[in-house]
Amino acid sequence: MRGPECCFSFEDLFIAAEGRRWTTDEALEFKQLSQDQKNERVTDLVNKAPQFITADRFGTDGVLYRAFWIPNPSN
Repeated sequence: MRGPECCFSFEDLFIAAEGRRWTTDEALEFKQLSQDQKNERVTDLVNKAPQFITADRFGTDGVLYRAFWIPNPSN
């Protein structure tokens, strides 16, 4: 049986990858990125935090989002 997977914020991913909280300026810069740029940033951070995995998923708005999560170890 597959257990639930946890939801993580981009900030959680950033902390795991960079080992620190992001600054207010970094948070504002992230909000101003296009979705493609955000997707690339997720890829960059997951490369530094390999406990996360990614998958591209289309949202109900038709936009491609790079989802990220830590797999449930019981799966």
